[in-house]
Amino acid sequence: MVTRYISRLVLSPGLPLALCMTCNAYAEDLPCPPSIAVNESLNQPAPEGWRVEHGISDHFLAGVTFFDGDPKDRMSIAPTHDEQTGRENTSTWDLGSGSTRVWLACRYLDTGIMFSRPLPKTFTTCRVVTGPGSIVRSVSCI
Repeated sequence: MVTRYISRLVLSPGLPLALCMTCNAYAEDLPCPPSIAVNESLNQPAPEGWRVEHGISDHFLAGVTFFDGDPKDRMSIAPTHDEQTGRENTSTWDLGSGSTRVWLACRYLDTGIMFSRPLPKTFTTCRVVTGPGSIVRSVSCI
């Protein structure tokens, strides 16, 4: 029997992971936080006569990216297929079986902060479903 490894990112709380209960699979959540709080600061003094106001603001998930190797090398992978169905778009990445590790990265609106993690080498395909406004609904990898 062949065991497939499936990973599903679910951004909606309460959506059951039991979507895979009928398949021979090991499911692992890889959730991107839906938002992050960022405390910004200046690297220079304020201009003469101005006062700097600091605040913490929420930055929402803007998208996910896959990298061929460590994200610090900036080798992002383009999707191999895009399909529009109604108001949803499904992008598919064929990861192949290259020698470098593929990483998943979560990007956030109006910030340079990105969370990333390596994917298991057994994954060969990842799909990202986005809704209106390019809001990420799910990420799944097999």
